[in-house]
Amino acid sequence: MDRRITVNLKIGDRNVELSGPEDFVREEVRHLTATLARQENGSEQATPRIERQQLGPTTTEAELIQEKQPANHSQTVAVLAYALRSAGVSEFTEEDITRAYKRARVKPPKVVGQAIRDAKNTFDYIESGEQRGKYKLSHHGERTVEFDLPRKG
Repeated sequence: MDRRITVNLKIGDRNVELSGPEDFVREEVRHLTATLARQENGSEQATPRIERQQLGPTTTEAELIQEKQPANHSQTVAVLAYALRSAGVSEFTEEDITRAYKRARVKPPKVVGQAIRDAKNTFDYIESGEQRGKYKLSHHGERTVEFDLPRKG
């Protein structure tokens, strides 16, 4: 059973409280701090992909999904993997994609692992990571998200 923790963050004049399973809270803190770093720094090193794309330093998963309009779960997984990589997470797990679906406000598939495997085996958007259970965005997946989405006609 996952250990539950609560974290209180003070960001400027705001207080943010996160509570839940330790892994979830740690991932959300990582995501939040990466987003804040992009906003404060505005540097090319902090967000190389997003700034090069001119999506803006505060692009969230929800905004990226709305802009790219993926047609199926395989494309959605590729877009979310692209967003994770832009946030500094080069390799991800099924749980990372499930959390990204929730942050994007998109209903995840019943079996997220199958959507990842389909994106990997059928469309070549995803490839295996260094460890078992880890995945990463392939070059084909990156090009698809950057140049081919949203599909026209």
